[in-house]
Amino acid sequence: WLGTGSIATKNRVYLSFNEARDFARSLNLRGVEEWRQYSKSNKKPDDIPANPGIIYKNNGWKDWVDWLGNENRTYSEETRRKI
Repeated sequence: WLGTGSIATKNRVYLSFNEARDFARSLNLRGVEEWRQYSKSNKKPDDIPANPGIIYKNNGWKDWVDWLGNENRTYSEETRRKI
């Protein structure tokens, strides 16, 4: 009501999981840290959640590797813990 134009996260309408995942995969990001940096930029569309694991928890979410589409990459143990 203050005219900020901001919509509360819980009230936002997001793309379906598959559409959002396809978008995330199209970015060719190399990991969670790159996703977090991208999410904080002004480039991320409003209908793509910054925290997909929360938004899609019971609706398709598996893990970060699946979300970013980099199943064939290898990760160090430290990176795997972040994923």
